[in-house]
Amino acid sequence: MEQVKWLQQFIVPLEKAGFNYMVTGSIVSIAKGEPRLTLDVDFVIELNSSECKIIAQCFPGGRVY
Repeated sequence: MEQVKWLQQFIVPLEKAGFNYMVTGSIVSIAKGEPRLTLDVDFVIELNSSECKIIAQCFPGGRVY
């Protein structure tokens, strides 16, 4: 359940901003029941040029890169 809380810090801002996205990476494999040695998460986000500034505002403070 801790993974869900961790993911929410990314998913909630994306949902609020209305972005189309998908989650990929080892976290998805783990969620599907395949054990992995890494715990990384990758997001694929559909953006147009005007939305690039908006995505930066979703994650202020330099905690996400």
